[in-house]
Amino acid sequence: MANLDTIAAQEPDLLMVAGDLAQGSGYQPGWDEFWRHFAGEFGDIASTVPIVTALGNWETYAGISGGYGTAADRTPPVVARNRYHDYMVTPGDADNPQFKDSYYRIDHGPVTVLTLDSTNGLPDEDTRTGLLSGDDTNLTPERMSTDTQGEFTAEQYDTAYRSVFGTDETDLPGFTPGEAQWRWAQEQLADARAAGQMIIVQFHHAAYSNGVHGTPPNHEHPDNQSGVAMRAYTPMFEEYGVAAVISGHDEMFERSFVDSDGDGIGVQIYDVGVAADGLRGEQLYQTEDGTYAPIRFNTHSEWMAAKDAPELWELDANGNPQLVDGGLHYGHLQMDLTRTRCGTELTLTPVYLFPLMDSEYGVTGTERRVYDDVVTLDLDARGKVVTDNACKGNPRKTS
Repeated sequence: MANLDTIAAQEPDLLMVAGDLAQGSGYQPGWDEFWRHFAGEFGDIASTVPIVTALGNWETYAGISGGYGTAADRTPPVVARNRYHDYMVTPGDADNPQFKDSYYRIDHGPVTVLTLDSTNGLPDEDTRTGLLSGDDTNLTPERMSTDTQGEFTAEQYDTAYRSVFGTDETDLPGFTPGEAQWRWAQEQLADARAAGQMIIVQFHHAAYSNGVHGTPPNHEHPDNQSGVAMRAYTPMFEEYGVAAVISGHDEMFERSFVDSDGDGIGVQIYDVGVAADGLRGEQLYQTEDGTYAPIRFNTHSEWMAAKDAPELWELDANGNPQLVDGGLHYGHLQMDLTRTRCGTELTLTPVYLFPLMDSEYGVTGTERRVYDDVVTLDLDARGKVVTDNACKGNPRKTS
């Protein structure tokens, strides 16, 4: 609630939520709780600010109403996804009617937001070990994973969908190269770039992360809901000058930077999974001596709160230690677009809600604070990030 109140105080033009809106989309009380905060007794930001949402794994999970179902009956994920479709009305309903609100485009002034559905890739993959170890420098194209969902297969979902709706066309799109969503994304990126838009992309499963979902299913320390397969889009994002990619699967705060062609521009990629669901740290593994160490599979990581914002404690007047700064806290990424005399400036600010506590560690309120990783990007008159802008210098960290 404090996070939404802090966002509302900044008078945003858009609010992006990169998946996991409810604790089990097939469980109605989960949605009741969501709307109590967004348009009910605890807050009404949805009444005044457009909310741009993505499907997360929780939107394919039915909570205590069946979870992910069973191999013989995957109707709970079908019900969960279509509960999301019932609540979220997007341009996808008209533009991609088969897949409904799974992926869509919104233009808001000079900004284009593409929302993708990262919940299922093809071919389906089971958890496998032994093919990869260490970090992602071993992740060759031949070893690239293809799926983000290890709890059920696309075929199981499609069978259940047909049994519920009696149609051969299901609402579950793939995202891998050559599929409908892939082709649509490329078309929309090309159109937005030709129109001179600044482009933001969001989807749920973080492609670059050092969190618990950071390793692919073919790693020695695997994850069966990893977002690594979404890295297939990165060359496309670079080609069309995407300014930032927002995800949220790993429930942590991390920024990665990918510059495949070495031109100094690249793409800023965020895992902003700290809005409300939980607070996680890095993915750990047990060493030979029984201790735990971070895997740090993602070599593109530039900053993460779990590593770069340690808690700072000081003694109060009574000699009791008090938390005064840093640590893992709920928050959000604030994106501000400012006109300059030869283009625009995009500032990406990682905000967190610091808990104010009394001497007995009772929380008395929160304070808006900013992690030390504010990034400012210069965009030219056509909405593309540049490093040789006559008005500004390189994309830079400002504080």
